[in-house]
Amino acid sequence: MADEKKTLGHIVGNLGKDPVKKYVDSLEKYVVEMSVAVTMSYGDDGTTRWVDVAVWNEGLFDSVLELKKGSKVGIEGTIKVESFEGKPKYKMSAARIGKWIPFQKTEARTKPEPAEEADDGTPLTW
Repeated sequence: MADEKKTLGHIVGNLGKDPVKKYVDSLEKYVVEMSVAVTMSYGDDGTTRWVDVAVWNEGLFDSVLELKKGSKVGIEGTIKVESFEGKPKYKMSAARIGKWIPFQKTEARTKPEPAEEADDGTPLTW
């Protein structure tokens, strides 16, 4: 028998293949499925875990189907870890998903911007 644990979480990773929209007869609903590679790295060592993601929210279908293999995505939802004979299998039901845009480095400002002034004309201090 498989052990099962669920938790809310976030993952960031790359799509292993293009998302696929399928019809589930028993539920009479559509689902978009995709596989995401999540790499956990420390220094030069890295471990990749594959997470099977199901998107049930039809409002997300169009934006998810625009993603392609290799796209970096950020996903929030319920993660379920099943283990069978000691091998973990990761599944996720996505509540929110988006194309991952990493923080951009910006040029350092040479001069600080002035603080806003209070209503009485005295500058704000930090």
